[in-house]
Amino acid sequence: MDDLTFSEFELVLQTLESDRHMVYGFFMEDHYRRDGHSLIEKGILMEGALNMVVPDRWDDEMDSREVEWNPETRTYQYWTSHGGGWVDAPEADMKTYDLDMDRALGHLAGLAGLDESTKPREIIPNLLWELGSVWSGQRKATVFYGRKLSFMTNFDKIYDGLSNWAGKAAGVILSETAPQSRHIELPGKHRILSLEKAIVELSDGYELDMELFYGALGLDSPSEESSPIIHNVDFSSITVNGREFVFTGGKQKQVLEILCQQWKMGNPRCRTGVILEEIESTAQAISQLFNRHPDWRDLIDYGGGYCWLKV
Repeated sequence: MDDLTFSEFELVLQTLESDRHMVYGFFMEDHYRRDGHSLIEKGILMEGALNMVVPDRWDDEMDSREVEWNPETRTYQYWTSHGGGWVDAPEADMKTYDLDMDRALGHLAGLAGLDESTKPREIIPNLLWELGSVWSGQRKATVFYGRKLSFMTNFDKIYDGLSNWAGKAAGVILSETAPQSRHIELPGKHRILSLEKAIVELSDGYELDMELFYGALGLDSPSEESSPIIHNVDFSSITVNGREFVFTGGKQKQVLEILCQQWKMGNPRCRTGVILEEIESTAQAISQLFNRHPDWRDLIDYGGGYCWLKV
């Protein structure tokens, strides 16, 4: 998952909510310079088309001015009475930055414990995306992201879209701007979870309140006491059905992370070749990668081109 600060994540959410999913250069320079440039370096914001309307930097009110190309100075300029005529438009003010929607929505999916590498599926153009599914026992729930749900025209479009999408597992719509009414119900028993309430800022970052998340889904929240799999942050220690296994190899820990994540998502059997390719391993088989660990076979089983945890 992309490593973002809380303020960077807030800028991503704000940009997701915008109609064009972009940040104007002048707005970023004035309000989000540090976070904006960090997101550019991380590839989540990408330079887009030039904006031909900029704020008048000579005017205290910073009214908007249209820019024109001056072939003599070979610069973009705008007319301002406050600056005494034609002045050059700052290049930074004319830039725009487009949000990488797949990365942004993938980050949200990762916070919810979903596979962030799965491409989000756009259900209703520019309004609703499917992020993935979660399981609790034999029950499946769908996770969506919806934008500007507080606008009733948008809510009506999503309502109508879900009405025509029968058979999808009931789930939750994550949204930065949820409707205020407590009496609104969606077709298919889908529920809305406000990210404003569900995102919790921590001393070293932020997280999605999983108790609220699973509560909105109507599922039991997985806990260390009830889950047969417990692991630490870097997967150097993993306990399955009460037995602890310790690993030191970097590639081994990457495999365990993938297998654990897929098991939590209800996909316990994973293609071995896909995993080895994803972690960029030179091993030809899972047994080759783990052959130096004395009891790895008690944790991982394999066959037919697949591998899985012995849960």
